[in-house]
Amino acid sequence: MPQNFLNFLASLVSSSPTSPVDQKLAKINTELEKPNYQRTPAFPIHKLPGGLPKANVPEDVDVNAVAQIALDLVKSMKPDDLIEDALWRDLWAMTGTSRTFHSNKSISAAWTETAREHQPHDFKVPPGGAMVMRPGPGVSWVQVKYAYRTSGRPMFTGKGIIRVVPDSEGKWRIWLLISMLDQIPGFPSPDIMAARVLPGHNSPPPTPTSMKSFSDVDYDCVIIGGGMSGLCLAGHLQALKVRYVILDKTSKVGGNWTERYDSVQIHTSRGYGQFPFGTIWGPEYPYHLKTSHLADGYNRYVKENDINMMLSTTAEKTWFDEINKVWTLQLSTGGNVIYMRSRHIVMALGAGGQIPKMPNYPGKDSFKGTILHSKDYRSAKVWEGKRGIVIGSANTAHDITNDMLEAGCSSVTMIQRGATPVLPVECWSGIYDKVYKDDVPVSVSDSMMIPMPTVLQRAMSMMAITKYANEHKDFYDGLEKQGFKVDRYMDLYHCLYERFGGHYIEVGTSKKIIEGKIKVKSDSSISSFTENGLLFADGTTLDADVIVFATGFEGNMREAAEEIVGKEIGEKLDDWWGVDKEGELRGAWRPMAQPNIWFTGGNLGLARFYARYLAMQIKADVEGIPLKVYKGDP
Repeated sequence: MPQNFLNFLASLVSSSPTSPVDQKLAKINTELEKPNYQRTPAFPIHKLPGGLPKANVPEDVDVNAVAQIALDLVKSMKPDDLIEDALWRDLWAMTGTSRTFHSNKSISAAWTETAREHQPHDFKVPPGGAMVMRPGPGVSWVQVKYAYRTSGRPMFTGKGIIRVVPDSEGKWRIWLLISMLDQIPGFPSPDIMAARVLPGHNSPPPTPTSMKSFSDVDYDCVIIGGGMSGLCLAGHLQALKVRYVILDKTSKVGGNWTERYDSVQIHTSRGYGQFPFGTIWGPEYPYHLKTSHLADGYNRYVKENDINMMLSTTAEKTWFDEINKVWTLQLSTGGNVIYMRSRHIVMALGAGGQIPKMPNYPGKDSFKGTILHSKDYRSAKVWEGKRGIVIGSANTAHDITNDMLEAGCSSVTMIQRGATPVLPVECWSGIYDKVYKDDVPVSVSDSMMIPMPTVLQRAMSMMAITKYANEHKDFYDGLEKQGFKVDRYMDLYHCLYERFGGHYIEVGTSKKIIEGKIKVKSDSSISSFTENGLLFADGTTLDADVIVFATGFEGNMREAAEEIVGKEIGEKLDDWWGVDKEGELRGAWRPMAQPNIWFTGGNLGLARFYARYLAMQIKADVEGIPLKVYKGDP
């Protein structure tokens, strides 16, 4: 109902505050003024539309001729130029955000609308930019790399990939289009490290009672969290000459690793875990980086690039000036409370959450031994000769059981509550080591792996994992003989994007389970603690001196962020992680209903790759030419 009509109606009725009409109008007005923020709903990753094409590219194809055809198809972008099941993924170029469109008609409509705004032109294929790809029988395409420019505002240069296939009549059609924001003319390159930009003034910090409006700020961006995601973002902000600071609650650089358990290591490769802007961990480091290696690399990255950090600093409260779009943060540092102003805040609070999940089994007080969550676990060395139990069966649980075994515990048992997806590192390496290598810049490797639509990344990974599992049945059979319930066909992207874990990349502990060195209890659920251990639903018991819960963390960053920004602003924030109906990660690197606040995180590769685009969004806003977000749903 229009507001002016409500006001007119109010003028015709009694002004008495107890008037029923007044009360009804007041209620309607309240509902009109109440903001309606809807968080992005999660969508089942296995139901995402799209897939690999069934097509055969002729052996004698002229790829350069096909490349020119592909450029012409992009310029036209009519429904008939694409296969019916086509996909287009745009990364902060034509849509000003990350979007994935499915079907020839939807893509044609969305491209036409965004092209009208941005006016793309000057499409080119770099030398050697076209090639045939044949990932499997009956599946092949011509891949064409391209670059282009736009004339809209802001102007930008873009790049991407076109994949085309021949139809039954031999006509080439697009089945996949990827477009990515490259650079904005007039901005420094986001990919070349620059000197740090210092705050431009020394005005006194405000107090909460004096906060009204501000003509200047201390920083353009405050990053809360100094882990991998925060440090990667800081590097790109610095390259773009954005004034920033990282706030980290730990007392040392790399504290997010050194304050975890001693035996922690990255289960993926050294090459995959690199920082942007040059190699930090060279061939002198092991394939799997451990705590000391990680801390050393973090410190070198910060020192060599002069990254601006405030350690032992906690963000306690924030206020947002809606008129001037400026944040004020209340910080605790060095025993003092200080205030800081910033145009943007980025939450980099940790990949898997900070609040431990702790099942509440009865009888906990009766147990005479030690109980702790993996969050508080450091080392098993003090438990030599004791009986150890670990509840959980994912990466952390495997690390801790192995640590107990190595420390000389008299018995080590893993309590498995459900089937666990297991992927031997040899399979992971067979996929990723071909791309992430010491002699290839990590930015180049990322651009080959990450921009693909989620549905295609998932399909390609499952093809490789299924093939490996079928060729290595003895490994999985050996686990099952020891009572370990294994999901041998891991849905890697379900684990990474929906569960945020729950899987194990085998780096040696599975072999010790197969050898019987680590026992597994999986045939009955836990009923309660006893004085000496655990009682199970089938009536059996298991004695222990120490029980560690490797049961994960609450993974929604929104909840942790709300503790800082307050409930009112927290209501405007999107949920963290899981995919939307297009396969894009929710809450990650994209604008939300509350302006000037962002989330970043994810695994090492995602945090590194998307930091570039988040930095460019912040830079564009600071310069007064924010990216225009396309919200159409064609």
